[in-house]
Amino acid sequence: MRRLIPSIPARLPEATAERVRRNHDERLREIQALPLVQGKLLKHILLTNNATTTIAHGMGRPVSCFVSPPHRPSGSGGSDMRIMRIKTAAVDESTSLQLYAGDWGGDVYVDIWVF
Repeated sequence: MRRLIPSIPARLPEATAERVRRNHDERLREIQALPLVQGKLLKHILLTNNATTTIAHGMGRPVSCFVSPPHRPSGSGGSDMRIMRIKTAAVDESTSLQLYAGDWGGDVYVDIWVF
């Protein structure tokens, strides 16, 4: 994964310009430290229809996630199509997450951004 380029640490002679540079550097460090920015994309994850799927995320801590709209067969799915995150004590959330895909009329593939 490509990381953000660090800001230039050069010192500028003008006091105002230097204050602006320091302020920009601080703001960029704040943004780079956000968990959302330090996430990972899990691509093309198969979710079995009407079943719970356990997905290893490799983040080493409990995560939040965004799930892409599913890639599914055309014309498939019922009126209650959904993907839900399932939390159970049986799954170690520091290593895995569980998603339930319901009423899609078949298995679906999704991309997941974990952070």
